[in-house]
Amino acid sequence: MNALRGALERDEFYIDGGLDKLPLFDTKVFEEDNVVEALGTILKECKNCKMYHDEDCVINLMRSSLEFVLLGEVLDYEGSTFVYLNEFKNNNEELGEELFLAYNSLIYK
Repeated sequence: MNALRGALERDEFYIDGGLDKLPLFDTKVFEEDNVVEALGTILKECKNCKMYHDEDCVINLMRSSLEFVLLGEVLDYEGSTFVYLNEFKNNNEELGEELFLAYNSLIYK
């Protein structure tokens, strides 16, 4: 995602309309375990944004990209990691368990 790379290079934290710029039809194949681990790391960064959550935040855009790779869709993030983990698990129980374990291993090191 060129917009994300550019924002990071310019030390910007938001991309206006960023969700609309996600490459949803990218045909690359990714190792599922690596994507789950990366998503767990992203969740660690945004675990308590609550009322400060912004759909155009680069962290949110990275999370959305990774979940699309895993689930084929973008989930809503309401500002709570635990609510998100439950929703993710409701979407795919096996991947949800793996994500929960990956997230917990980072939080409780």
